[in-house]
Amino acid sequence: SITLPSEKISAARIFVAAGHRSQDALASKDFYTRARDLLDISWWKEEFNLCVDISMSSAENAAVLGLVDEMKANLSVIHEYCRGEKALVLRAYLIEIKSLYARDMSKEAYEIGM
Repeated sequence: SITLPSEKISAARIFVAAGHRSQDALASKDFYTRARDLLDISWWKEEFNLCVDISMSSAENAAVLGLVDEMKANLSVIHEYCRGEKALVLRAYLIEIKSLYARDMSKEAYEIGM
């Protein structure tokens, strides 16, 4: 059982890396979910880049799989913790826009873009 914060951080990094390397979207989802389940709210200060990677990767993966609610949940985390990071917020919006276009919702995508 993984209990120490340093072990959780190391395990989360391994899961994210495995998700990035996976060729299968469902396998990637499992790896990202495992990483996200290890997250502690305090990591957003101490391990900001890891938290961003987990949340963005989870959102992108959910979008690919058509899991809209899961995608939106991950993007809301990005919007909450990355308010001052314009590039990250823009990337989050792009994920949502791509998802809308993939679902043939171009009007909604356009509205977000404006």
